[in-house]
Amino acid sequence: MKVAIVGDVIIDERVALEVDHTSPEGLPSYLEVGRRVTLGGAGNVARHIARLGSHPLLVHGGQMM
Repeated sequence: MKVAIVGDVIIDERVALEVDHTSPEGLPSYLEVGRRVTLGGAGNVARHIARLGSHPLLVHGGQMM
């Protein structure tokens, strides 16, 4: 089965932080402990459709990809 998906493909970036230190003024500083980049928007939908065994067809800006 083919499924047409109309939308924008975006990149999601997730950053995992831990509190490194809290100053006497109560302002925390953070330490980056991880970073992950994944597909978002219509790209995420297409990825899940493909995992279910269908064939996604992305349509973006009037052009098929």
